Amino acid sequence: MRQRLPKEVYRSLIRTIDRGEALDPALADVVAASMKDWAIENG
Repeated sequence: MRQRLPKEVYRSLIRTIDRGEALDPALADVVAASMKDWAIENG
């Protein structure tokens, strides 16, 4: 994920995972799109 996400989006995602902070909905869309692209590439 680190390679696929912009630096600030990745940091926000890590804060969400580690601290339970809320993830901004706009950032959630970026994360979801990145995960989808990864899944398509890896079958």
